[in-house]
Amino acid sequence: MGFNSVVIVRNDALDAIEKNAQEFADNMVSTINHFQRGKDIGNGDFGAGFHGNPAQVVWNQHADYTGVIAVGGNHGTVIGSTFNGGRHHTPEERLSVLRAVADHLGFDLVPRKP
Repeated sequence: MGFNSVVIVRNDALDAIEKNAQEFADNMVSTINHFQRGKDIGNGDFGAGFHGNPAQVVWNQHADYTGVIAVGGNHGTVIGSTFNGGRHHTPEERLSVLRAVADHLGFDLVPRKP
């Protein structure tokens, strides 16, 4: 299936992205390629035009992994991931992903008591 990437685009930079679309695309591809090859990309930010950080590469992983990503404060953070064939489309699959990530973080995900 290949690899998937998650990129956060900061909307306040859309003007710079529009004016420098090719530079933005080139920098995004370069950052994703570095990420995929295990090279240090810092926090994943990359620039275009005069805007230093219009976007951030947050995640690059094989399609068989499912990741849980928090987005806020102009950044994304991978909370955890699981190797489950990329299944997260049904309520049962989403619950399975959450349980796997909770387990990885040292927690049990249990239903509330009635």
